[in-house]
Amino acid sequence: MKTRVSVKDVLALDESQRRSLRLLWTPQPYDIAVALVCRDVENDVYEPIVFAVGEISVTGHGTILGNLAYDAMAAIELPDGFDDFDDDLDRERDDGQPGGMTSQCSQGGASERRQAGPTDASEAEDVDFDVQPRIPFAGGSFPKEECLPLLDIGQMVSLLIGRHSGYRIRLEITPELIACLVDGQESSPDELCDLLWEAVCALL
Repeated sequence: MKTRVSVKDVLALDESQRRSLRLLWTPQPYDIAVALVCRDVENDVYEPIVFAVGEISVTGHGTILGNLAYDAMAAIELPDGFDDFDDDLDRERDDGQPGGMTSQCSQGGASERRQAGPTDASEAEDVDFDVQPRIPFAGGSFPKEECLPLLDIGQMVSLLIGRHSGYRIRLEITPELIACLVDGQESSPDELCDLLWEAVCALL
């Protein structure tokens, strides 16, 4: 079942409709949107980048929408214990013993106390501790005027109600069936999203 409009749906809007949609949209954290990122100024080539809205900042230059995935990756910190592992590696270079291992000998035998981290140098070399944001899309934030919302069913219903749309929407749910009526037109649940999008487009 389609639950939100697609990138193809919003890119089919003309420029006037896009401006109207942005005006109707009040961004909230976790909204799903598409940013139109310019990749080739000379040839006017834009790439659509889908992202979840994170931090929202209002500046003198407009509203800036943070990329939630980028914000989350940028906030990643190394778990406790990795500082100790770095110290173990330093000791390994000094005494030639494997990092992360301390030997304690007694009369009855030997016991080994393991500390955090790999137990041999080759294993340590295979571990990548360079935890940095590696985001396969552009940037950590986008201006609102370069974005379009990918509205879900609930957002479209709220928007239509808030704008006093003339469309009549009724949803009937029984144990036997689910019936959706939009402006008197009966549809299956699979068609509901597209019918609501048509109603939203009528407002633009």
